[in-house]
Amino acid sequence: MKNTPERLKAMDNIVMAVKYFNEHISETGYQIERHISADNEYIYLRIKTPRDDKYAAYPEVYINDDWYGTGMVSFGIATTGYGDHSFGQAQRALHGLECAIELVKVMTATAEASGLHVHH
Repeated sequence: MKNTPERLKAMDNIVMAVKYFNEHISETGYQIERHISADNEYIYLRIKTPRDDKYAAYPEVYINDDWYGTGMVSFGIATTGYGDHSFGQAQRALHGLECAIELVKVMTATAEASGLHVHH
């Protein structure tokens, strides 16, 4: 998204909210960082997906910073599934999805509280 003081503050708020949530409420495993383009024109968030482990299979979480040219941000979860899964695999997928949902809730609430228009 275009780098403005308001958007920079909103992105910083999202990063801080996710870090606080992970440290004090529930560790989602996801990490988030704010970056500014080399020409200082654009700002974006990088969301790092945790590695799958014996407890969870984590889906990717993404941000669309200009939802279909509207200037709104949207957050999404990229879910995939192929074929039949064992009960254990389904539990891992569910736990990973629950972590991703919590992350998106925190990012959405913080973006709205910071003045960004969010598409739901």
